[in-house]
Amino acid sequence: GEQADPGAYRVTVRQLEAMIRLGEARARAELEQTISVAHIKEAKRLLKASIMHVSRDDIDMVGDDDLDDELQAQVERAEQVRREEQAQAAQQQQQQQ
Repeated sequence: GEQADPGAYRVTVRQLEAMIRLGEARARAELEQTISVAHIKEAKRLLKASIMHVSRDDIDMVGDDDLDDELQAQVERAEQVRREEQAQAAQQQQQQQ
């Protein structure tokens, strides 16, 4: 079987989606058109604070410095997928007109 890297962190899809929504909300609260790194960092802080007392090992986010890089990479991948899906939807909508 596949062995997990002891320094790795498993981020659930739900947690990643929550972080994206929180980042979007922070940007909207500041009347910004785009989501910045600062918005995502604040979203991560809020997400950490909201789940840090959960006892399940696979979602314990407290004190994991490697988490920052991994979460950032996953956020960037999710945002890229989202942009591609939005572009595809817009293209399909144009074709239907």
